[in-house]
Parts: sequence; C-alpha cells; structure tokens
Amino acid sequence: MNLSASLFCLAFLRKTSIAERMKPDDVFSFLNGYLELVRPVDRINAGEQTSFLFEVYANDSDIMRDLKWRTQSDLEHALYAWFSGHYDEARIFLEKVLQFYPDDPVASHYTRRLEG
Repeated sequence: MNLSASLFCLAFLRKTSIAERMKPDDVFSFLNGYLELVRPVDRINAGEQTSFLFEVYANDSDIMRDLKWRTQSDLEHALYAWFSGHYDEARIFLEKVLQFYPDDPVASHYTRRLEG
C-alpha cells in the first residue's frame, strides 16, 4: 500500500466540507463518485472521531491496478459488512476477492481476522 497516498486521501476527507457532513456509511459511495482508483482499507479512531483509511492505487503497476479495480466492489461490500457486524456476509465477499486476486493484502488481512 502506498502509505503517503492513503494519508493524503484521509487528509482530503477531513478537509472537505461535504465529507464532514457525511455519515460514515456514505463514505464509500462518496469516494467511488469523487475519486478514481481508491479503495477502503480500514476504519480508524482519531480521538473521539471515527475516520476511514483508504488506499490510492493510481500509481500501482497496470496489473495491480487492474486486479484491485476488478475486485474493488466486492472488497467494499466485504468491509461494509464487516463494519456493520455482518461477518458471514463479509466472508463471502472476501472469498470472492481472493478467488480473483489471491494475494490481496486487505482481503487477506480481514480473512485472517475472521479466522483468528
């Protein structure tokens, strides 16, 4: 993951007035419609506020961008289900991601958390 790009995206969300008015459930939709080649990674606590960490994969190799783009929707569904407490549903979408992109670090991370 390109950490500096992810932190930039997080900072962008914190400085954008529309993002400040959004409910956490709307963040994924906001990013899909506003920025390209961005995918969710985790939800983090920043003091008393919950924020989201995103990976900006625009500078990845063509192969990696393609793998991440093709699995992005399933990964988003998995993380939405995860953070909503629907772990069985999250597992289904994580498995879909890993079938297409077996080395996906984000999907692998959440799959290990489900198994642990």
